[in-house]
Order: sequence, then structure tokens, then C-alpha cells
Amino acid sequence: MVTDNKLGNNNGIGFNGALVSINDTMDFDDEELQTLHDELKIRWRLNLKIHDVKWPRNREKILELLCLYSFLNTPLTQDEIETWIGERGGHYKRQARHHARHGWYIVSGNKKSHYYKEELRRDQIMMVSFESPNPIIISDSDDDDDKENNQIESLANYYSALRIVQKNKIHEDAYRCSEWMKLFDYTKLDLNSNQWDSEHVSTLLGLVHPDEYFDQRGVYFGDDFETPHSKKSFNRKKYDSERCEIDRLVPNVRCPYVQNKTVQMDHYWPHSLGGPTSNSNMMFLCKTCNQQKSSSPYLYDFSYVPTWLRNRIKIMHNIKSRSW
Repeated sequence: MVTDNKLGNNNGIGFNGALVSINDTMDFDDEELQTLHDELKIRWRLNLKIHDVKWPRNREKILELLCLYSFLNTPLTQDEIETWIGERGGHYKRQARHHARHGWYIVSGNKKSHYYKEELRRDQIMMVSFESPNPIIISDSDDDDDKENNQIESLANYYSALRIVQKNKIHEDAYRCSEWMKLFDYTKLDLNSNQWDSEHVSTLLGLVHPDEYFDQRGVYFGDDFETPHSKKSFNRKKYDSERCEIDRLVPNVRCPYVQNKTVQMDHYWPHSLGGPTSNSNMMFLCKTCNQQKSSSPYLYDFSYVPTWLRNRIKIMHNIKSRSW
């Protein structure tokens, strides 16, 4: 762990001996997290801010950085990052590598990444330094263009998968199950592995549509997935946010209707499209944003495989492949 000294919550001595104010520090209940945060914030100001390296604006992104910072120069798998963040009350979207686009010296084992390092495995990410910016910087405009193109492609793939399973509704249940299995097999994902490729998220989301909750006999098994759709279904203690989280759907956009007022609990992936009523699929939205979002998939982030989706596909695969 990179926690070589303790720093106060209001200010600290910088590593060149200068007094550095951290009055705008984020508060954590966990002492370890607070120390890591304050140390990294000071080091960022001393070494990286002058290079226009961006400091994240929300808690989830900060947790990603703190995890990588605490294991400096040690490769971490996506599962290891997810576990570390989850144990500290956070939710990981498997996007830690994107900090490199904002100047952080982070490398990835994914060959598709601009920050590829061949020594790492495909699912590994590593922070190299907090003293130097990433030598490869992608402009914000390029980043935005890539993100928009990827989003359009993901939506197209989602609706393509949905059309395939929906057209099979006219056939008998055994046939529908076999076609469902063929579509899953097309992804070539290993059912027993947790290292699933994010490029198949759109297809997987099509497969968990509620219309597919039938086995080969035509027996509906969707009730096994449901919990009462109410506030009691969510564990509020895991979340410290009481603001409208529309920025999770539209990055860098603050809610224009309400701040720090009454918010509603909503499904991140729409409930009507197969999203579970669970903490891992929960977000806070004000009433207006919730109504505008409705059941639309257009603002969903397709760039990671959420745990609930992987688990639901595994359950559905087991049931649909069963013969009676």
C-alpha cells in the first residue's frame, strides 16, 4: 500500500516541503480511504495538475484511482479492482483504464487500448506513476467521438439481438430455447468464467429480456428473479448520495431540476427490459429525470459487464438447456 504517512483532513505538508491545502477533500467514513485520497490529491497537485491531468469529479471514479494508487506498479485484474471497491462500499463499472485518457499514467493489457502494455494480461490494469503524466494523451474530442460511435454500435447490436429473440415468439418453447442458446453460443463466452468481454454486453442484454423467461416446457421462471419493487428492496446504507445522479447516464452533466433534494430510486438498466431490482442496478434520480429517462436504453453504458447480467445469463442458460 502507498500509505507512507498520515495527512490531516484540512491541510498537509507536500512532498517538496510546501504546505498544501486540501480543504476541498472528499470525506470518507473509512480512514484508509481518507488517507489514500488526501495523499494522492496532494501528489496530483504537486506533480500532475500542471500537466492538465484531470482530477475525477465523482466518488466512484476516485475509488478507481485510489485502488490503482494503493497497488502502484502492481497489475490488478478487473475482478480484483471490483472486489477492492466493493469492500469499501463502491460500485465498479470496469472502466479504470479510461483514467489514462485524462492524463493518469495507467496502462492496460488490452490490445485494443491506446495504453497497451504487452507485459500485462488482457484483463489487467496498472498505475505506473503518480509523478509523471501518461506519455500518450488522447484529445477529448477524439474520446467523445469514439464514445459516441461505440454507443451507436452497441445500441444497434442490442436491437439486433432483441429482434432475433422476439421473432422466435411465434415458435414453440423448445425451439425458442434452442435459438436462445445459439445466440449465446455466438458470443463464444465461457459460461464458467467471470472474464466476459464487454463487446457482447448488448447481445446479453437482449437475451435477458423478460419475454425470454420461459423454459422448454413453456413454464415461466421470471418470478425467481424478482424482489418487491419498492424502496425496501434497496440497501440505502451502501450509498452516501442523495443527489440526482443523471451524470451517471450523461457524463459531466449536472441535474438542472434538483440538487440535494428528494430523489427517487431507479433502475440503471430498465426493469421492463430485464434489469433487476437490486443494489447493483440502482441509481438515484429526481422525479423529472426519472420520467424523462423512462425505460429507454439509449443512455446506458455498454462498456462493462455488470455482475447481475453475468449471473442472470448463467441462470437462464442452465434453465433453458434443461430437458424434461
